[in-house]
Amino acid sequence: MPTAFAQTVEARFAELTPTSKRVASYMLANLDRLGLETADQIAQQAGTSGISVGRFLRSVGYRNLDDLKRELRGAQERPWLITDRLDAFRRSTGQLDQPDQTGQPDQTGQLDQPGSAIQDAGIPEARRPALAQSLELELAAIQHVYQLAQSPVFARVAERIANADAVYILGIQSTRGISNAF
Repeated sequence: MPTAFAQTVEARFAELTPTSKRVASYMLANLDRLGLETADQIAQQAGTSGISVGRFLRSVGYRNLDDLKRELRGAQERPWLITDRLDAFRRSTGQLDQPDQTGQPDQTGQLDQPGSAIQDAGIPEARRPALAQSLELELAAIQHVYQLAQSPVFARVAERIANADAVYILGIQSTRGISNAF
């Protein structure tokens, strides 16, 4: 389903200036990458200036690129998020269908068992089910990562990285500190 941005630009495309058409064409063709790009990067790809990108965005109803990015963040699917992969993993293992103590489906299928580390740690009883659930989710995620690490795809990726002439690491926002360590 096209985003509101794509629909607006496509509806107004005929009345845009040649420069705005270049910007619009690039942005429509690269909607999935816009969240990572600056106005200057978009301008460079479209063969224009950052000011022209801003002018184009204002002409289609956005204050600036950040305004568009906020809209796109809410509209686009982001399959690369860990929560999406975790949800898919839960569905594939049937963990979303197990009843909890209230008879309602829980996320892990595991209950706070007597003698568990959570129960023995002096955690208040009201918080135990949530902590048990968190622990089970963490363990399931770790097991899934180890399964991925044993796959042929992982071995190929590791080999390519190890044998590459150069590897570029991108860290944005919360991952920037991690990327600086490389």
